[in-house]
Amino acid sequence: VWAAIETLGSVAPLVADVGSGGGIPGIILGIVSPETNVILVERRQKKAGVLATIVSEMGLDARIKALARSFEEVKSFKDDTEYWFRGFLPGPKLAVYLSEHFPRADIGQLVLMKGPAWPNEKLDIMSEPKVKEAWLERFGSAAELNYSLPHGAGERILVLV
Repeated sequence: VWAAIETLGSVAPLVADVGSGGGIPGIILGIVSPETNVILVERRQKKAGVLATIVSEMGLDARIKALARSFEEVKSFKDDTEYWFRGFLPGPKLAVYLSEHFPRADIGQLVLMKGPAWPNEKLDIMSEPKVKEAWLERFGSAAELNYSLPHGAGERILVLV
């Protein structure tokens, strides 16, 4: 996560970590960027409860909140929210999901933490008939920033959609 943040250069004032799971990258983003407020969006009640406990124990609950809802259920995000996805869905499934729930692509910037399969995922997105035109345009013009994982653990790509 640190390498991704260094590559991106900064973190938005409001971040939603979608499908937060164990709280990565959301909790890390909140720690290294003290001016950032983070919403950990986790549909599983038990995981969201654990995340809330972790955040509280770390004394970060003023800026980091765990929300036990699915992403499509949350409609109260501000326009300037930055949405981080790590391991949420493979590219084509994510694009179809977004097309179904946000057909006009009228949400803030997405930051996808992707691995070496991203170029093929992007090709599959562009040929997927269920992806709405607005999302095809966003994925087609997405910026891609390469970064290295620590200790030679591999290469990753930040995709800014």
